[in-house]
Amino acid sequence: MGQAIYEKVNVVGTKTLIKVAKQAQVKALVYTSSAGVIFNGQDVMNGNETWPYPEVHMDGYNETKAIAETAVMENQQESLGLEIDNWFQV
Repeated sequence: MGQAIYEKVNVVGTKTLIKVAKQAQVKALVYTSSAGVIFNGQDVMNGNETWPYPEVHMDGYNETKAIAETAVMENQQESLGLEIDNWFQV
């Protein structure tokens, strides 16, 4: 898949869902991200939401997931409870 589809689905799609959820006064939104947003080529041990994003992402998919995740975090507010789940392979 190309970068354009990643942008459309991950970034534009997420921002659209946040906007619509606010307009509809949705109480909670769970965003499923990717462990790849913090992956920099080294093993991730005990990773959590406080880990920084790498300066250069491994690929375009993970870069757009990080952009979308940032949009979710920037839109956290009491009226819209947001949760981000990053799934790591075990």
